[in-house]
Amino acid sequence: SPELVEQILAAFDGRRHPSCEIPVATGQAEGSCRRTDAIRTDNSTLPLVAHVIWKLWRQRESGDLCADDCEVIGGLEGALDASANETLDALDAVDRSHARELLLELVNVDHNEIETRHTMTRSEAVEAAGGGAVGNHVLMQLSSPKRRSMPLIVVDHDKVDLVHEALLRHWRILAGWLAHNREARFWTTQLRQRAQVWVEGGRSWRDLPSGREQSQLLRARPGNQAQRDYHRAL
Repeated sequence: SPELVEQILAAFDGRRHPSCEIPVATGQAEGSCRRTDAIRTDNSTLPLVAHVIWKLWRQRESGDLCADDCEVIGGLEGALDASANETLDALDAVDRSHARELLLELVNVDHNEIETRHTMTRSEAVEAAGGGAVGNHVLMQLSSPKRRSMPLIVVDHDKVDLVHEALLRHWRILAGWLAHNREARFWTTQLRQRAQVWVEGGRSWRDLPSGREQSQLLRARPGNQAQRDYHRAL
């Protein structure tokens, strides 16, 4: 109901809804539903809200929804995790492998191991996803999945991005991939940033690193022409 949506949104926004409770279902004792102000909130909650409401609607047995129904689908974070898994599980083994490479490329990791989204051009994303027809097919599978599954990426004209940073915090499969590839992702991020600075600064060999930094940057995979030029100069 609109009231249910408003109260969940109020909890996520850090506001106190007048009732501070999700309405009880027909036949339940008054006050039996949990308070919503105990739900952890952050800036990534909107996709969680959308998917928990959709999943609640799909699995409801009557016209009424209760807070207890939320626990059936694993709560807000569980709803997003399950939705992302459904999209990935629809891929065959080869496409799943390419999807993994693309999704990892869409993440930056800084010196403090903070993970954020990285926007790529469509051509860069297609190349990361296997190249050519294969790469375009994977982009389509992840951005417009069948069976009303959740898209994992958004393709906006020539730009490709993760659909939301909530995936970085609440999708356990992606978190596991990143945990096993964090150092590599860090140096890929460094390659992107340093290549841009190097090109804008005139491409001087004096600005190129040496020693361990050079070795680590050479292991990173360049994603565009500027990065390839920088990579070759190393």
